[in-house]
Amino acid sequence: MPITVGKKKQDNKVVMIGCRLNQAEGDILHPFDFNHNQNTIIVNTCAVTQEAVRTSWKMIRRNIANKTADTRLIVTGCLATLEQAKMLDYPGIDKVITQNQKVELINAAPVLTNSFLKRSRPIIKVQDGCPNRCSFCIASVIRGYPKSIPAQIVIDKVNNLVSRGYQEVVLTGLNLGAYGVDINSSLIELLKNINTDSFRVRLSSIQPDTITDQLLDLWLSKRLCWHLHVPIQSGDDRILKLMHRKYTVDNYCRLIDKIDQQVPGVNIGTDIIVGFPSEDESSFNKTLKIVEQLPFGYLHVFPYSMRTGTAAAELKDDVSPQVKKERVRILKAISKAKQEKFRSRFANTTMSVVAEEKNCGLTDNYLRLPLPQAENYRKGKIYEILFCST
Repeated sequence: MPITVGKKKQDNKVVMIGCRLNQAEGDILHPFDFNHNQNTIIVNTCAVTQEAVRTSWKMIRRNIANKTADTRLIVTGCLATLEQAKMLDYPGIDKVITQNQKVELINAAPVLTNSFLKRSRPIIKVQDGCPNRCSFCIASVIRGYPKSIPAQIVIDKVNNLVSRGYQEVVLTGLNLGAYGVDINSSLIELLKNINTDSFRVRLSSIQPDTITDQLLDLWLSKRLCWHLHVPIQSGDDRILKLMHRKYTVDNYCRLIDKIDQQVPGVNIGTDIIVGFPSEDESSFNKTLKIVEQLPFGYLHVFPYSMRTGTAAAELKDDVSPQVKKERVRILKAISKAKQEKFRSRFANTTMSVVAEEKNCGLTDNYLRLPLPQAENYRKGKIYEILFCST
């Protein structure tokens, strides 16, 4: 059955699970007419962890139970690639679109959808794929090697959004720092060619081995948000080697210290996987030491979950679920303390925030602040507000 793009009697409902990259792709799925204007529910799945898999199936089953007789349910995304056969046989799923098929569809129709435009800070996908093969990562296996969106397409989309009044855009990709490796360009060149005079650009998660001095220099000349999310995954060199990561703990620490010095007030977040195969108490304690030492503003902590098709699947998953759970708890407690400490640094100062929903604004350095009730704020616009600590 042909798939077209155009007006529908009713927009598709798109249920999104997963990262900003998946959200950016999901935003573009809204105008697709998969069945001649019949109502459609699209579940855009994620497969990065077992928890993401469980959430994806939960959303599939929930929407099967709630859909009406004249509604079709379509499942797409990374999990649709891994479990395509199971989904095709699952009662209530009407169509399965693999991740590669989804990307082909949205690349053929680069439109600014209503869903995209409803965001206070639109997310722009600039690249997909990854040159690395971290041993725990199924996303790089599914999405393949880097594929960059040509710079002019990105710039035109940014300019379109700015002309509509948006004052922050978010650039995302599976490996954002790998932008341009396939088209003889770079993230640095892309950012240099985006005129940020009237708005600001936020970078999504970026790998430590792609952050160079030249990239950091751009914070001196461009309106780049003082916020970087730089995954470390482990504070033990032995575990990092098993993960196939491209840096040592010392490399990473030096980089974070440099970022902290060169971008004053920067909020640095990170990802940590606990319970990776053979992570013993010594390994975990090394991670704790590094986390406590470095100037992180928050942590994203995940228990390791084996993904078939990755190199780590060949290793013995020898850390018990109970130990993983306890290590997650410990690190989340540290994260909460670091968040509070970082936030307190800016109490009683005036900060620029992008107005979001529910009377909330997001600062340049990734702090969510309440907006004064007396004002009438327009979503997506930047305002100067006094951050009161109480």
